[in-house]
Amino acid sequence: MPIDFDIFGRIDKCNLTGVELIAQFQKTAIEARTMPTQASDDMLIAYGYYKQATVGNNENEAPPETDMVHAFMHKTWSKLKGMTKEEAMRIYIDFINYLDLKSKL
Repeated sequence: MPIDFDIFGRIDKCNLTGVELIAQFQKTAIEARTMPTQASDDMLIAYGYYKQATVGNNENEAPPETDMVHAFMHKTWSKLKGMTKEEAMRIYIDFINYLDLKSKL
């Protein structure tokens, strides 16, 4: 379920593999923590790809709908079922780069 979030063709798509991909993913995850606050939807997207990249498919039981925040988080991650961890890492890297560029416009 890749998404198109490129801003005017300014984002170089991640095509790393193996150890380089893991290293870049870890670096990006650290950098993401210091970024300015993002829109809730963007944070949910980043969360889903991060969880898919680090854990894999969401096998957890869905929280009650009354717990809206956790229900949204669960649904966002669950939509990525079947995506490889490597693909999720690449998209996460691209998405965080997109958010960083968007915050500078």
